[in-house]
Amino acid sequence: MNNHKLIKSLFGVTTLLIALGYLLSIWYADPILAEMQFKRVGSKTIFFATLLSVVAGIFNAILWFKINHHIVNTINFSTSYWAWSVGRIYRYIPGKVAGYYIRNKLQKSPIKLGVAASINELLLTLLPIIFIVIIYLVTSKTIMWLVPLLLLLLFSLYFIKPILMAFPKVNTALSSHGLLFFSPREATDKLWFILPAMSLQGISFYLIINAGLSEYSISLYQAVLALYISGIIGQLALVSPGGLGVREAAIVILLTSFGLSPDLAISAALISRVTLILSELCNVALAYILKQGQKT
Repeated sequence: MNNHKLIKSLFGVTTLLIALGYLLSIWYADPILAEMQFKRVGSKTIFFATLLSVVAGIFNAILWFKINHHIVNTINFSTSYWAWSVGRIYRYIPGKVAGYYIRNKLQKSPIKLGVAASINELLLTLLPIIFIVIIYLVTSKTIMWLVPLLLLLLFSLYFIKPILMAFPKVNTALSSHGLLFFSPREATDKLWFILPAMSLQGISFYLIINAGLSEYSISLYQAVLALYISGIIGQLALVSPGGLGVREAAIVILLTSFGLSPDLAISAALISRVTLILSELCNVALAYILKQGQKT
């Protein structure tokens, strides 16, 4: 292992341990209260939150298919949906890298296509997330110096293809591998799948907190913000399988900054993970049924 990989591994493991330690410290500060909060969520809330997450997953699967189909038009949706849903489960076993690998293996995609599709998926998802973060910073009047930088990043991602056209050699090299294929119009078209998925996941998280744990303690906007910022942080934690621990720690930090108590925040984070895993298993089942139906 070279020094670069060693530093990355040490940083990842350290981040994971700090996140898990933080969560455990909150839980053991008042385990009875945290457990009571966890048990307050009824089966109806879990059911509807999971159902919303399942539908959100279908929108995300369609996005994944659209990205891949844009590069290689021979890919069909049932295969793409199956590969995407199984890849989501594999994130928890050997880790996120294996999850990305298995979904391209099941899709029978070349490695270059898999890398290109994963990069595009992340960049497209970042567009609305950066936008809602900018709105939050402006309305709350916090960390205002970050707003111009985020606006520049948003502009660069949205107009990335026209910008690359000014650098023919770079554009040709990237386009030949499909790495940065979307124009502003293409990015906007794909937002029709990203925005419903984000909204449904946000409503699911909002239900867990407001209907299951505490009445009117957080707005829908704050729920979406907390869920997706923590999701990006979890994705960056490559050492943590499925972002386990790191994502939950980020949710707790964000929810407590919105005024929720630590025990309520940690319960919301854990229940959100449970509904996410349940929804991912449901998506695997639906994808399998669709795949078998196309064979017959």
